[in-house]
Amino acid sequence: MTTRKPKTISLDKATKDLKKATREIGEALADKIKALGDAAAARVSKTKRDVTRSSEQTKRKIEASARKAKRSVEKTFADAKKEAQAEIGAVRTSASRRVSSLKKSANQEIAAIKNSVKSKAAQVNQASERKLAELKPVKKKAAAKKAAAKKTPARKAAAKKAATKKATPTAKAG
Repeated sequence: MTTRKPKTISLDKATKDLKKATREIGEALADKIKALGDAAAARVSKTKRDVTRSSEQTKRKIEASARKAKRSVEKTFADAKKEAQAEIGAVRTSASRRVSSLKKSANQEIAAIKNSVKSKAAQVNQASERKLAELKPVKKKAAAKKAAAKKTPARKAAAKKAATKKATPTAKAG
């Protein structure tokens, strides 16, 4: 089948103009779409760069903050350690003073107790000497009684006879 040729030239010319206009519109649309794509790609690229730059800045800021926080923690730890050492030193000094004070007071108490014990011992010694002095005559009497009790029964009988003989002459004389 063959295509029919238009009968009029103006129709033919209009068709050509229409084809040309359609092609120009297609090219214009393609150029416009390409320009929009390029603009979108450029905007995406710029946004990507901005996001990357922003994320890098954020990363640097975070790292700087982390370093700053680490230094702050280290400084705080060092300060706390110094304070703790100072307090330990103060406690040691205080404890040393307290220990020496306690030693001194304990030594004073020990000396006082020793003196008290010595005086009590002297008092006890004097009291025991007095008691011994009092007991010596009692011991002599007790020793005499014991000696008398130890005399033999024959001596006792002889002593009794002698006592009766002495008693009888006085009775006869009277």
